[in-house]
Amino acid sequence: MRRAVDERFAVTGADTPGWPPPRSDHEAPREEEYSRMLDPAKYLIVRARLAAWRDVLVERGAACDVEITGVAPMIEAAPPERVARWEPTAPGALPLTLGYRGVEGVAENIVDLGVGDPPVWIDASPHCGCDACDEGSGQLLTELDDVVEHVVSGDLVRVDGDGGHAQTTFRGASWNLPDGEALLRAAGRTPLPGYRVSIGAPWL
Repeated sequence: MRRAVDERFAVTGADTPGWPPPRSDHEAPREEEYSRMLDPAKYLIVRARLAAWRDVLVERGAACDVEITGVAPMIEAAPPERVARWEPTAPGALPLTLGYRGVEGVAENIVDLGVGDPPVWIDASPHCGCDACDEGSGQLLTELDDVVEHVVSGDLVRVDGDGGHAQTTFRGASWNLPDGEALLRAAGRTPLPGYRVSIGAPWL
């Protein structure tokens, strides 16, 4: 599917050019880069990439794109400026909510992604927009694609409890709950009282 997204991105991303990594693999960021964002508008490339994903999923009949108004922020996310939700057509698939917000005077250059209803936050793109954390647009878009594909494929498992969560990712898993790894293994196989479990079917 990523090939189709790449082809569509040639259109949706025409006005949001990519950029190379600002430093070599062995070069450390300078101290002043941690507190600045010299070009916040470049992160509009994230919105453009998501538009490509949306178009491909809608064209294939896998999802409907719905604008949401009057919705509270998703759990663990900052208040958005605009919210869209991709509603999958497959029974049992998890909807993907996109909360667009802006920083440094640029609207919608950061996107929070959430699953379920009500949505629970699973990631943000970019994770941090400061110049020190910038690894180039290639890495940024690969990480974004990984998140979207993990949801669309039906492989995402998310467990939320008091004070933390456990979540599978495209390349592994992460958790800050005690016994997070065990909870992920048990999710969907056995009841987990006191936890919210988010598991969905593939969109396609």
